[in-house]
Amino acid sequence: MRKILCILCGLVMSAALFAELGAPNSLESALTSGVFDNEFDTQFTPNADFGTYDQHFIYGGLGNPFAGKDAADKTSSRSGIQAWTKQLFDAEGPMRFGYYMPGKLPMSFFASFGAGVVDNLGNYSKLITERPKAKTETEWTDESRTQLVSVTQTGYYLKPLFEKSRFNFQYLIGVGTGLNLVTGLQFEYERGNWQTGSTPHSGGNWQWWDNAYTKVTRNNADDAALSYTENKKGLDASVAPSIIDTSSLLNNLRIAPYKAAASTGDAFTIKIPVAFSLAGLNHVAALSVKTDLENAGGAYYFKQNGEEKNYTSTITNLKNEIRGEYGIEIPAADRDSDSWSVNAGIEFDIKTKMERWNYNYTASGVNVTGKYAADQKPAFAFKFDVTGARMLKFVSPQRSIRFNIKPTLKFEVITGMAKRRIAGHDFRDEGYDTTVTASGSVNGTKVTHSRITKGERGTAIIRTEFTSTASVPMGLKILPEGWKVGFLLGATPEFWYKVTTAFDDSSKYQNPSITEQNTVNGADDGTGYTNEAKYPGNIAIGESLNTDYTWGFSERHTIGLTVPFEGGAHLDIRVNGNLLDIEGFAVQAFIPLGTGRKTAAAE
Repeated sequence: MRKILCILCGLVMSAALFAELGAPNSLESALTSGVFDNEFDTQFTPNADFGTYDQHFIYGGLGNPFAGKDAADKTSSRSGIQAWTKQLFDAEGPMRFGYYMPGKLPMSFFASFGAGVVDNLGNYSKLITERPKAKTETEWTDESRTQLVSVTQTGYYLKPLFEKSRFNFQYLIGVGTGLNLVTGLQFEYERGNWQTGSTPHSGGNWQWWDNAYTKVTRNNADDAALSYTENKKGLDASVAPSIIDTSSLLNNLRIAPYKAAASTGDAFTIKIPVAFSLAGLNHVAALSVKTDLENAGGAYYFKQNGEEKNYTSTITNLKNEIRGEYGIEIPAADRDSDSWSVNAGIEFDIKTKMERWNYNYTASGVNVTGKYAADQKPAFAFKFDVTGARMLKFVSPQRSIRFNIKPTLKFEVITGMAKRRIAGHDFRDEGYDTTVTASGSVNGTKVTHSRITKGERGTAIIRTEFTSTASVPMGLKILPEGWKVGFLLGATPEFWYKVTTAFDDSSKYQNPSITEQNTVNGADDGTGYTNEAKYPGNIAIGESLNTDYTWGFSERHTIGLTVPFEGGAHLDIRVNGNLLDIEGFAVQAFIPLGTGRKTAAAE
């Protein structure tokens, strides 16, 4: 029976939110504002207590897959506890499974998968279940259906099952007895598919798929010249111009045509954590690297009566994040059960953009090819954050009520290259100093184009954000002796204050130089030019463009149940709604695989 229960809990798991990569949190921790933890937390995060539990165990959960916010709810953000009531298949609330193995080299394994669709309000909702069906349309001259006119077959490119999906894997191992050294590997892969006209945050118009991703073949019985094949993969004929001479090709090489297409995003993150004890202090460090690729592009193909078009385009935004983290836990001198903690992180963001398109056109007496490439220097941003907290623990005389409170202060600064004044002062989402190279041919006549921008000051406008946050997470755990059910309560009041500045000293530097060159059959066609770098004027000014001050206050609270069992197993439960209309629930199970020596709920 226990094995069956283990399998069920391992396969059917409730949704939970990742605050950051690879840190699976328990439902108990979520319900108590993060000030209580149990085996889920200590054996699946790098910390000094890793490996202290002496039994094998698994954990999983059960929740209703249709709970969560209604699509009419305009609040797109979700707290950690709200995530427990979201759909079972959801990129932010994945199915989860964990296994812990004790021993001389204790190990834990964790994996999760989630997927879903972003609706037009930015909320995750259902899967992409509506799919266009292939069809064949046959036309006759009249209702007698004796003389065939045409047969048109329409198919569709494979539609993604999920708009967004995410997979996580974590492996931790304890090595060395003196330092309690813990290390391992955390990996995350995230995939996004966004339809034409949408963004990663606004949701997609997936009904457009029927028109933008078609494969049509028409066979005309009366006139073969009317037969054609047309394949659209996010692009249509209006995006693929019919180029019939060298001048029109050169113009298209100078300015790449508009590319309306769907976009995909792939993000890979690898993190190596290390935790150890030294001189009575607990230390945690980690290094992570994240690569984020966003690709927009598509293809168009058309063939009819000797005419053939073939066009593809790709735009890639590349972002790399390198982050180092370090934290230390210091026992409090005035109270044995309390502790101080300090955590700091440094992050470097690198952003750039690459653009590519290719075009081929063949018709009677016309053969055209063209390709275009644009690359940039990367833009940079820097982030530093530090958090300090004091954990205070209180226990009732009968130890049936436990109250923890953790006053926390956090300071964060982000500074980096910003956009030009005319484009606002947000951080750059791409690089600078674009270099364009392009080439093509029309019936053997070769053309080339290049446009090189140098000296653009990526640091001419700098945006800086200072954010201070004060919060007081607190949790209450009530489980008197003899009770079959205990209570878990949490509350977190939080206040934040943010100062944003943008400083512009671009007038101190020369404008970038731009050199454009065009050739026909290797010879300069005389249309190129060079804009030499010049100062914008005889006065240089360094000025603060704007300074914004914003602040906010929030409070969130939660309540749940805990049910202990003989042998150390226990369930943590959360339900929202009322007795007649339960909107959502979640149950997380801790199941020791062996004779119980420890009762998790009592610790």
